[in-house]
Amino acid sequence: MANIAQATFTLAKPDQRGRTFPQAIAHRGYKAAHPENTMGAFRGAVEIGAHAIETDLHITKDGVLVISHVCCNLKDDVSR
Repeated sequence: MANIAQATFTLAKPDQRGRTFPQAIAHRGYKAAHPENTMGAFRGAVEIGAHAIETDLHITKDGVLVISHVCCNLKDDVSR
């Protein structure tokens, strides 16, 4: 493992002393305190120090962008 290069996106920008630390990326926001994929969860993640937020975006058949963990345009799902 020592020969594997570290991905550049896994380190935050250097602090004032030039140190870099692993990033805290909030998947679907701060879901321990808020419903996931909500503005409250995203805001909460930023407030507790998350460097980034990763969420699930999908486009519906009629072209509307939605935030949802469950994909809404699966080819084999004819009920949507």
